[in-house]
Amino acid sequence: MVRPPYATVLRCYSLAEEHWEAIDGEAALQGRISLLTLPINRFCNAIIRWGVEHSKEPAKFVFEMEKPDGASASDAELEREAQQNAAFFSAFGVSAASIKDSPASTA
Repeated sequence: MVRPPYATVLRCYSLAEEHWEAIDGEAALQGRISLLTLPINRFCNAIIRWGVEHSKEPAKFVFEMEKPDGASASDAELEREAQQNAAFFSAFGVSAASIKDSPASTA
């Protein structure tokens, strides 16, 4: 990989925002820790796994989640998605700077 998978991370956040009650509820019922306490890479892995388990077409779902930047989304869509994700995580006290500086983001 040439650079970090920013588009995939944004898609993970968007999926989590869209289905948070179901994702968090399943994790709680299964006795898992809060997904919000996980490092970014583990959080995204959990969200993608949830999506695969709930998708009628798992292979297509994974492709859509992991496709390269600009494959079909416009810059305006990505910017809108980034703003929505920032608002979602700020509700939990997480800032873009803290994500950027986390150990998981430098791995």
